[in-house]
Amino acid sequence: MRPGRLRAVTSLNVVLAVLALLQARFFTIFLRSSGPGRHVEAISWDYDIPFVPWMILAYMSVYVLLALTVVVLVWRGEPWRLTVFLLAFVLLWGVADFVWSAYQTVDVLRPHLGDSFVDRLVDLNYGPGRDTLPSGHNMTAWLCAFFFVLERLPRRGLVVVWAALISASTLLVRQHYIVDVVVSVPLAFVCLFVVDRALTRQLQMS
Repeated sequence: MRPGRLRAVTSLNVVLAVLALLQARFFTIFLRSSGPGRHVEAISWDYDIPFVPWMILAYMSVYVLLALTVVVLVWRGEPWRLTVFLLAFVLLWGVADFVWSAYQTVDVLRPHLGDSFVDRLVDLNYGPGRDTLPSGHNMTAWLCAFFFVLERLPRRGLVVVWAALISASTLLVRQHYIVDVVVSVPLAFVCLFVVDRALTRQLQMS
């Protein structure tokens, strides 16, 4: 038996963590088409949103939120809950990979950027500007937020506000359309709900 807080770091969770990282970083490269996106999902409200480049800092904070969620779950020493989160992450990104491949989109709202440090950060995050639906940053942020709420973890209200800030920043740096952000929220919830129900039922039957 693993001592103390390391009880959550099981062999299964290590494998799932590696798979999650590969899924988020590399699988999209192989699954996406090399051609340009075809669908433009902008609505009239998208054109009215101001460009606020310094909000890229909030947008990039999703990496901190994701790391914090994993650390909290490891610290609690509950391997089953970490398994639920990691499986939900893998499922979420698997669904997103499929949508990105089947429904190709392109972002036409991105502005011309300057040479400032903040503008360079924005450009670093922009990428090729296609396959925008759903938003990877937003669905990941809301997966973390929904998990905090589901588990009734401390500071869950703060995490929900954090996820909402990431959603707002996504629009303010012109990274995604409103539709991309809106779709990401229920998608994260459904994936977490499906995994939690399925594994909980399996645990009850075993």
